[in-house]
Amino acid sequence: MAGQHASMAGICVYCSMLATETCSLCGANVCGAHFNKEAGVCRACLLGKRIK
Repeated sequence: MAGQHASMAGICVYCSMLATETCSLCGANVCGAHFNKEAGVCRACLLGKRIK
């Protein structure tokens, strides 16, 4: 899987839907709606507002 971001199934931290991605900055499990594939980060990290 060279060149791709790792994905992990779980619950999205924003909307409780199925999480299919993991933010490369904060490690949050997020759904596709809350993940920016180009940047490889969640919505909060993209906006500079990391969550814990």
